[in-house]
Amino acid sequence: MKLSLAINEALWRLVVQRQQHQGLASNGPVLWNVVNGTVGKGKHAGSVTDPPRMASYCLKRLHKIEQTGQRHMLPTQEELEAVEKMGTISATVYLPDSTNKTMPLDPMITTEEVVVKIVQMLGLSEPKFFCLCEVDTNQEEKTLGYKTYVAEVQSMWAGNCYPEVVDRLRGFRLTGKKAKSRDNRVPNYGDDVLNKIFQRGSIGDNQPKFLFKRNLFLDHDPGVAETTRNRELAVVYSQAVHDVVRGAYPLSEQDLLMLAALQMRAETGSNSPQTVKGLSISKFLPKFFLEEREEERKSAVVNIVSGLPLDPSPATRRFDYLDYLKTRYPLSEASWFFVKQIQNTRLPEEIFIAINGSGVFYVQPDSKEELLHMTYTEICSWAYSYTTFSIVTGNLNYNEDHRLLTREGADIGKAMQLFVNRLF
Repeated sequence: MKLSLAINEALWRLVVQRQQHQGLASNGPVLWNVVNGTVGKGKHAGSVTDPPRMASYCLKRLHKIEQTGQRHMLPTQEELEAVEKMGTISATVYLPDSTNKTMPLDPMITTEEVVVKIVQMLGLSEPKFFCLCEVDTNQEEKTLGYKTYVAEVQSMWAGNCYPEVVDRLRGFRLTGKKAKSRDNRVPNYGDDVLNKIFQRGSIGDNQPKFLFKRNLFLDHDPGVAETTRNRELAVVYSQAVHDVVRGAYPLSEQDLLMLAALQMRAETGSNSPQTVKGLSISKFLPKFFLEEREEERKSAVVNIVSGLPLDPSPATRRFDYLDYLKTRYPLSEASWFFVKQIQNTRLPEEIFIAINGSGVFYVQPDSKEELLHMTYTEICSWAYSYTTFSIVTGNLNYNEDHRLLTREGADIGKAMQLFVNRLF
């Protein structure tokens, strides 16, 4: 690939070496030539066809880094080519119902900006309710911070990482083995309106990918239109089914059968055994739960469906599913973040924290079982830095500092503050 010396210096020294504040001075006349639009007049003449535009483009990248934060990864080949042409990179984003859309994006775009784009595409309400998750090769889902560069995540997937930060970055990844309950198959249970925008695909392979989900469960403002509410209900419903069918939650046998029956009724509008018998049971129950007992499980679900009352409203049927799931596993509607805790030796080092109206929970990463619950009345304060988050609990006589390693400290604090504002 033929990058000009000027662009190579600007990109690799300022972005790759992560020394933006020193790079402008140390690059000398090479970078200043780019900034001043004078490249193309010396021995590298012709390497940049539009120097003023390239100078403006480079400055915008520098301003974005100054505002959002430094880069950590070597750029991918696609990003280098996009910068050379002042063009776009591509990223495929999935919805929980396995529809997906490949989007042309600016190489410096953040996940927050992608969420805003998708919310606008789908006609949803507020971007703050939603997030992008990274689905890793073990099909484990982890929320990406709002200030995360999309190109950084793609570079991580490609292995374009500085040798000196590999170990440090690895400390922020979930390293546990894939739980037996994880199911890679994801059925089609989406909404027709949403499927017109996102194409049918599969999120069940072992390749890393971006997943759009709701991650903040607060009540809507009264002025939100009913059509918008119904679209968000479709997203939240498909997300709940996605998580149940992949075995993400610790649910009992009876709860799984009831949820499968409620899903059948929600999607067919019928409680007739003749109607639901023809459905594939693999769309409704986790794979581990069906092993060698598929017909028995299907018969049990059909019997439960026949006892459910009919309801003509698709929205009500979806709400019934969500309400039942929430009573059985309240953290199904919570903000999830992967962290490492370094204070309590009685707890695992790698955990999730889940945040909802009841407080902050430590959650076991594989089984999703609750390890610790801190109510908002117990929490005295919280604070965060670039790589840490701290929650102080207690009273005037005694307090305890719960210190966590995470890069999503700002997002965790924001979620907690939103719930506190609604509650008090």
